[in-house]
Amino acid sequence: MKSSLFARLSLSCAAAIILVACNDGPSEIKVKPSTPVVEAVVAGGFETLFDQRKSDLADLAAALEQHYNITGNYPETENGNWASVFHTPTLPKTAWIPGLVPNYIPETPVDPQSGMEPTSPQYMYKSNGSGYKLVAHKTGDCDQLSKVDPAKADPKRSGGGVCWAWGYFTPDYTNF
Repeated sequence: MKSSLFARLSLSCAAAIILVACNDGPSEIKVKPSTPVVEAVVAGGFETLFDQRKSDLADLAAALEQHYNITGNYPETENGNWASVFHTPTLPKTAWIPGLVPNYIPETPVDPQSGMEPTSPQYMYKSNGSGYKLVAHKTGDCDQLSKVDPAKADPKRSGGGVCWAWGYFTPDYTNF
């Protein structure tokens, strides 16, 4: 009994040491009562999940624009439906937006809290080729975005004091 407890404690300590070493110093969890998930320290050098989402969506939007500049259209989603890790499970998790990987982006990032449940936070994309909408959906940080960049709040998924999606979209996809 003592040896298995010691092994578990040793493994936990080793994991903590690796985490600290990989993050170039000690990490602490920052939690605000009003936004418990948004302010958690995340891997990859981002201070918050919100910062990671902003970076991920900006990278995806840049890849979409590069695709458009070269091909004259945006990658189309099947039957005009939404694409995401949850909505398009037949595509690899690292290539859930059709046509972007590997020519325009090495892999399509997924929300750091993404899961296979329809209620989990997701990055979602929809396009008919001439326009698109790319959003972070049900992430819990839409109100935070509204303070920094209100133009990115999805008008179709906000209103009445509630906002549950934000991202990038062409003018013709505002109401999708």
